[in-house]
Amino acid sequence: MKNLLFFCLFIGLLSSCSKPKSVIAHKTLLADSLFALKNLGDIDICNSFRYVENQLFLDSTRKVEFTELDSTFKRLILAPIFTKEFGVDENYVKHNFISHFISKQPKIGDIQPIIIETTGDDYSSIMLIMIDSNLHVVSHFYLSGGFEPGPCEVNDSISSWGEKKHSKIQGTAINSYIIRTLVWTDSRNDTAFIDSINYKTKILKTGTFQTLKIDSARYISKI
Repeated sequence: MKNLLFFCLFIGLLSSCSKPKSVIAHKTLLADSLFALKNLGDIDICNSFRYVENQLFLDSTRKVEFTELDSTFKRLILAPIFTKEFGVDENYVKHNFISHFISKQPKIGDIQPIIIETTGDDYSSIMLIMIDSNLHVVSHFYLSGGFEPGPCEVNDSISSWGEKKHSKIQGTAINSYIIRTLVWTDSRNDTAFIDSINYKTKILKTGTFQTLKIDSARYISKI
């Protein structure tokens, strides 16, 4: 009887030790306590964010504070995105980007969507990042922001003042619109073209995104 009990305990211990560390760790690595918000829908709320003494708050009342990603989280979450997108290495990501956990969204199957705020040189974004049960980044979607190099020439006559993206999440759908401003390079022309473009994005069960352009319009404005 004692031998049988010992054998059962040994098998149980062996079974627990054989589980991948990432599978065990993921239950705590993305703990609810890291996220000040849950199931965020209107991303424009991020326009009220305030930095006070290097801490990020929801607004000027300082009642809601966001948790910054440490080097481990930057390696797991940001590095797979930025090394591919910008061609930078892991150490650059760790030392040149500041990022905060914003919201934990409802799971889609085994996929955990999270919203992350990130700033860096000529860069500022709010991203929806899809993470699988092994802590691998499946995909990401820019809810707002991105690389911001400043005004740039489109051609000899037109320059772009950049674009602003606004998004709302409704279940597994994301409604977004982009406002893009184009101006004449000739300073004597004081008109600008304002492009408004609407998109609808579906979040698939695979943790990927499918985006369709719905419509667009152009307006002419004085500057």
